[in-house]
Amino acid sequence: MTESPFADVPASNVYADVATVMKETGIMVGQQNNTIFNAGEGLTREQMASVLVRAFDLESLGGNPEVIDLNDSSDVHRENILILTEHGITQTEDQRFRPREVVNRGQMALFIDRILTNVHVE
Repeated sequence: MTESPFADVPASNVYADVATVMKETGIMVGQQNNTIFNAGEGLTREQMASVLVRAFDLESLGGNPEVIDLNDSSDVHRENILILTEHGITQTEDQRFRPREVVNRGQMALFIDRILTNVHVE
């Protein structure tokens, strides 16, 4: 690769090829006007919602799920939070999504398992 689509990921960076694929496929578009990848930073739950919706082509089921703290999320992620909730990918007893919390590996694995089990069943 000769060029990276993100200012913070030079072509020589170990993440350059993956970051390029993520941007080209629209799964991870970047921050700060799509110019920053932030490879070393954690992923918030709201960011994770958008990544999963894009990666698995999830669409709204037309429902109206209750997410008490939806207004605590960024506008750009709200629809994707609702889509994950509609599909039962994110489930909490108190209907809170906690959009600004960082997702750990175990949580991410659980979200992906729920998508593969409940949504992409063939």
